[in-house]
Amino acid sequence: MGVKLSGIVRWILVLLVVMFAAGCVESSDEDANFSLLVESLDEHTNAEACYWDWQYTITPSIGQYYVAPTGYNYVLVQIYLKNNANQQVSTNPYYWKFTADGLQYDADVATYSEGINHQNIEVGKGGEIETFIVYLVKGYPAEAEIGYYNYQHPLFERIYYY
Repeated sequence: MGVKLSGIVRWILVLLVVMFAAGCVESSDEDANFSLLVESLDEHTNAEACYWDWQYTITPSIGQYYVAPTGYNYVLVQIYLKNNANQQVSTNPYYWKFTADGLQYDADVATYSEGINHQNIEVGKGGEIETFIVYLVKGYPAEAEIGYYNYQHPLFERIYYY
C-alpha cells in the first residue's frame, strides 16, 4: 500500500508540473532565439524565496572548439538568481537540468569554455548573479523548461527579469 501511494503521489506531482509548464509556457522561434516566459506564481512576493528567471538561445556552435554534431544544437541558457532565502543556491550546472520536448539533458562541458566563463558559485542570502549553462540537445526544442535538482533548496519564485 505504501509503495502504491508514493507512486500515485509521484505521478500526481509530475502531472501538476506538466500542467503548470503547459499552461504557463510561451515560446518564440524568431531567428532561432527562444525565450521562455512564465508568469509569477503570486502577486505578493515571498521575502524568504530565491527569485529567478531564465531564457535560452539555440546555436550550432559555442566558440571555435564546440560544434554540435548533425541533428543537434547547443542551447545556451541564461539564468538570473537573487537569493533572499536562508538556504544557498548553487550555480553548479549539474544541479540544473534542461528538459526539451520530453527529454532531460545534463549540462555540456562547453559550459566551461572560454566564451561562456561559467563559475560554480554558491549564492547565499542577499546574493545576486547571472550565469550561463550550455546543453547539447537534439534538434530545435519546441517546448522547454529548466529545473533545479539539488537535494536542499529554498522556495524558488519566478520573476520577470529578461
